[in-house]
Amino acid sequence: MYPAINVITRGVKPSNSNINEVEAVDFTEPSTAFDDDIEYEDSEDGDIANNQSKQHKVKINTPQDCKNLILKVKSALYESITHYWNIPKDYGLIATLLDPRCKSLSFISPELHNDIQLKLRSVYNEMKLEYSEQEKEYHEEYPTNSLLASMFSRKYECGDEVTEYLRVGEIGFSECPFNWWSKNENRFPILSKMARKYLAIPATSTPSERLFSDAGNLMTVRRTSLLPSTFEHLLFLKRNWDLVGSIFAEK
Repeated sequence: MYPAINVITRGVKPSNSNINEVEAVDFTEPSTAFDDDIEYEDSEDGDIANNQSKQHKVKINTPQDCKNLILKVKSALYESITHYWNIPKDYGLIATLLDPRCKSLSFISPELHNDIQLKLRSVYNEMKLEYSEQEKEYHEEYPTNSLLASMFSRKYECGDEVTEYLRVGEIGFSECPFNWWSKNENRFPILSKMARKYLAIPATSTPSERLFSDAGNLMTVRRTSLLPSTFEHLLFLKRNWDLVGSIFAEK
């Protein structure tokens, strides 16, 4: 996500010659950046308009001032991106660092790059210690004298996965990072677990919003007595109908 934002930012950044013509965007107001340039006319049905969120119609027959419109759009996008994405979040940058396609983090400063590497190593050491303790507890609960088992048991205290991973070159952007981590799971046992956690972060909230919409459609005023387990099962079937629907298809 962060590399894409960086590319978009560089694409809409105004040039030095046009920087004086850029109008500042007021982020404290809910209006859009171009509301002042749009003329409205009142709705013919005032009663209906008062009950709806859109109470005005745009005067499409009125000529609009399109001078430097592309520059205004680009500058508004640039100011919005730099306002809302000014400081990259550590969580997102660690996820980017764990993506073998763009782990060089060429879009951030060297100082921030070193800081993110240190934070990745800190999280890695915590998880490494956690799994080492779990393995120790397992051997204490289920002791074994098998020499073969001790030889092939996973040793989380061996090797420095972070240093070795950072030395590996990036893969092509068209390749799948999940397949790469699946193939290198034995090589990076701890980092692969971290990749499962961090790379599972969705870039948008659309899936969760759709889930809430489906939940609202299922839990209506006439179905408020549904048991939580029944509601959960219905929602599961609704979201996974493409997978389970064939079970009930007629043959």
